[in-house]
Amino acid sequence: GAGSGEFHLYRRTRRTEMKRLEQMEKAATEEALNAEFQERVEQKRKECEERTAKNAQKRKRRKQNAKLKQVNAFANDGSFLEKAKALLTQSSVHTIQDFEKGKLPSPHPPDDQFHKNASSFS
Repeated sequence: GAGSGEFHLYRRTRRTEMKRLEQMEKAATEEALNAEFQERVEQKRKECEERTAKNAQKRKRRKQNAKLKQVNAFANDGSFLEKAKALLTQSSVHTIQDFEKGKLPSPHPPDDQFHKNASSFS
C-alpha cells in the first residue's frame, strides 16, 4: 500500500504535468494566431500591390492618352476642314495660292543659278 507521503508526490507530479500541457496548448494557440495574422498580413500586402499596380497602369494609360490628344488636336466631329483652315490663316504657312498670286518668291532657283551650282560639283 501507499504511504501518506505518496499522495503529495502524486499531486505534485500531476500539477507539473498539467502546467506542461497548459503551456503546450497555449503555445499551439499562439502559433495558430500568429500564422493566421501572418496570412492576413500577406493577403493585405498582395491586395495593396495589386491596387498599386492597377493604379500605376491607369496613370500610364492616362499619360499615353494625354500624349495622343496632344498629337491630334482635331476632334472627330467633322469640323476638321474648318479647324485646318483656321490654323493655316493663323500660322505663317504659305499656300499655293500665295505663290500663284506672286506674293512669294519661287522655291526653285533660276536655271542659270542651278547650272552654275551644279557645275561646281563635277
